Amino acid sequence: MAPLSILLARAALLLDPQEDRARLLLADALSRSNAGEVALDTLAGIRLDGPFARSAAAGQVGTLRRAGRLPEALALAEKLASAEGATAQDLRSYGELLFQTGRYGAAAAAFGQALGKAKGDGGWELHYLHGAALDRAGKWSEALPALQRAVALGPDEPEALAWLGNAQVERGVDLTGAQALLERARTLKPDDPEITDSLGRAYYAEGQLAKAVPLLEQAVRADPGNARANEHLGDAYWTLGRRTEARYAWRAAEVTAEEGDLARIKAKLADGLAK
Repeated sequence: MAPLSILLARAALLLDPQEDRARLLLADALSRSNAGEVALDTLAGIRLDGPFARSAAAGQVGTLRRAGRLPEALALAEKLASAEGATAQDLRSYGELLFQTGRYGAAAAAFGQALGKAKGDGGWELHYLHGAALDRAGKWSEALPALQRAVALGPDEPEALAWLGNAQVERGVDLTGAQALLERARTLKPDDPEITDSLGRAYYAEGQLAKAVPLLEQAVRADPGNARANEHLGDAYWTLGRRTEARYAWRAAEVTAEEGDLARIKAKLADGLAK
């Protein structure tokens, strides 16, 4: 639909060159078509004293973000979020960029402020983002109620279900409840390898290896480069006594693992799972 949107927006501007609404729509379509520089030039043509000036600034944030120019996007998003009259959406956009750049505590604060400005209860997604940021910031006691609220507001949203379920599995908290959350998430999104992996890990944590291994194998087949899934599969194989297969899985995990996970995986390759 992007080429058609671009065509129609350009036609509207030919008919009325002062129509900033069309210019805003054109810039969005260009940005989503990987024409970031042209989109930014289009947004620069929107009148600063017009009714779409703030929308143009928000459009610049989105365009810079899609183009991978995160420092510029973050600086502009911070300016919008700290300005007088900042909206819940301004704060959410700022929080999303903070989260993307690993500043989880600041992201949680931005999402919390967005909730304070949001109409009604803010919706499941904003609670989910708030809880996820708190979780990543190491504030589990605050993250738990935020994630639970997200699930209550969005009982059919697999992202919220999966994050809460997986977080509980990682901490060994209410594993039965975590399994139920992840089973529901997988019913809603059966082809998602991360959800499949998380459910397999939940079964593994409860010692249900007959259920865990097929799911972990499925997750690895769907996403062979997923370090987390390969590591979990290796753990399950080792527990079953399938030591050679376990080391193959851990070696696969080692290839794509993040720096902070390498020491743990190397220890498993050297010594297996600790008793």
